[in-house]
Amino acid sequence: AINPFGEAKEVKEKNEQELSGGSQAFVDHYQVKLLPPSLDMICRHFNGISARHTGKFVEARMELFLREPLHTSMMSLDALLALLRSDGLQVQRSHDRDGRRIIYEGVSQTQDDFLQKLRTEVGISAQEYGSELEVTINGKYLQRLLLATGNEVRAKDDLDCIEMMKRCQLTIERCQIKVAELNNGRGVSHRNLARVFKLWQYFLGEYWSAHRLDKELGTNARDQRTREFLEGRMKGVSPGHPLMSKAIDCLSLAIFLAYECSLEDKSRKIIHDLVVEVLGFSGELQTKFDAMRKREVDMYASSMEKPQTVCLNETLSENLFVLAVCADARIPVLLIGPPGTAKSLAVRILKVSMKGRRSNSPFLKHRVGIFDDFKYYQCAESSTSTEIENVFEDAVRQQLSYAELGSNSQVIVNLDVAGITSSSKDALKALHYYLDHPKVGCIIISNQPLDAAKQNRCLVLFRASPTESDLHDIATTQRVDR
Repeated sequence: AINPFGEAKEVKEKNEQELSGGSQAFVDHYQVKLLPPSLDMICRHFNGISARHTGKFVEARMELFLREPLHTSMMSLDALLALLRSDGLQVQRSHDRDGRRIIYEGVSQTQDDFLQKLRTEVGISAQEYGSELEVTINGKYLQRLLLATGNEVRAKDDLDCIEMMKRCQLTIERCQIKVAELNNGRGVSHRNLARVFKLWQYFLGEYWSAHRLDKELGTNARDQRTREFLEGRMKGVSPGHPLMSKAIDCLSLAIFLAYECSLEDKSRKIIHDLVVEVLGFSGELQTKFDAMRKREVDMYASSMEKPQTVCLNETLSENLFVLAVCADARIPVLLIGPPGTAKSLAVRILKVSMKGRRSNSPFLKHRVGIFDDFKYYQCAESSTSTEIENVFEDAVRQQLSYAELGSNSQVIVNLDVAGITSSSKDALKALHYYLDHPKVGCIIISNQPLDAAKQNRCLVLFRASPTESDLHDIATTQRVDR
């Protein structure tokens, strides 16, 4: 029999007699017998995948990642051409009368022929809808498998991209193995790998949407700050082809969220240094890499609406960054930390800031709106799985009604102090289905870690006690309102 506690107990003679007589099937424990050698050879550790199999899993997932659609959005032809130019392609409108000819790789062609080449040779599908295009970017585009022109520079670009894609694959593999080592194998599985690829896809979509957002920015200070941020995004950090530079930036952000955020500071640095080593960053390049991460966190955090008396320190900024990305990408997130680490505060700020098209910040306008769409539940020792299930079912019904209306609103279930629920009732067991099949957003707050089965189904943000720097910032920022 399977023993969920991993304990092998001797079956007493009395129980053996009762079992043989059929009067009692099981008593107060499972009866465990050692597996025969033939079965022991294929015994699998169900808490995760072994280091030996991680490489093959990542390789297979990478192949799938590079075959599936990565991002879809509506944009004008000019915005599409600007995106392609920023990724290193030689493309522009022809100066003919109707402006429907495109010069691509030095050859003038009709717009229809150009869009056909994009689909078959580049990996971008574009369907005309009135004055705009529905553009779908596929994984083939990320591989930079373009026309074979015989150009030596182009050939070198392709080889560099292939080498960097191998490094990206190796980075994910080594981070997965290292985090499993740091956690003693607890709570690390194939779900972490799936989360990395989902976040990588999300951030790639963010980069490819930058041109659309740039067209809507005005001249005020906030819009100018957003424009400068987008320009920095489009340049990328790593050397070489601009497309691969952006892909590596996006991967580093995905790894930061999926792996580093779940660790304490010392272990975070181990993963950070591992990423820098495998991707080949050093010296000035590492400084730019670290600055890129900080720029992303600061941009998300500074776009939020917060009271003047609230200090936007490093802890709160990181909380807001993680919550905003997970809400937008519909990834369940678990915040773990002692009181005073800005967990509930970050949720309240997020709720009033992310209003979709109604957001005051131009950076948040194209993200999901969650204003007034929170389903809050205060956990208690008396909480039951039925109560938690009802909260999620109510949220799912509301989300379906938004979908029927074509709304971009996202319903969020917020479970507070989840660690206080009684273990004997196992009320949080109801979470498993809704975390595995996230039809709505989910933010779980706890002052203490949950069991591995639940943590593994969420993106975990671990918060240690406030640092001396955080406390100093709070003390010098907050004031007593008179």
